[in-house]
Amino acid sequence: MTQKQIPFGISFRSKKLEQYIGSELMNFIECSNNPDEFDEPDFAERYHALIHGILGGKIKPSTPVDLDLVKFFYSDLDNRAQIDYREDHWEDDPEITAGGEYFHRLSGKLKAHIKAHQ
Repeated sequence: MTQKQIPFGISFRSKKLEQYIGSELMNFIECSNNPDEFDEPDFAERYHALIHGILGGKIKPSTPVDLDLVKFFYSDLDNRAQIDYREDHWEDDPEITAGGEYFHRLSGKLKAHIKAHQ
């Protein structure tokens, strides 16, 4: 089945938070390693390719990406923002709080972007 594609819509541009971003995006892969969780057998593989593309600088805001992947990425991004920023669990670790706030801003942009392209 052919997926609807939209431009990815966001970019990660924070040298200061580079370690946080890389670590958390790798966690997105780790948390999606069970292909049985998904309706499509190749979803996890496609999602992992997206994350690796982001980490490798190959996914730009204008890069066409399957809408289902963008939505799943948004949910991971928003979940991490919730844990690391909105719930304030990391008040003693300013780097994690700053990373969570950064993900919070990006998830808001991505949510509006998805809504505009559905």
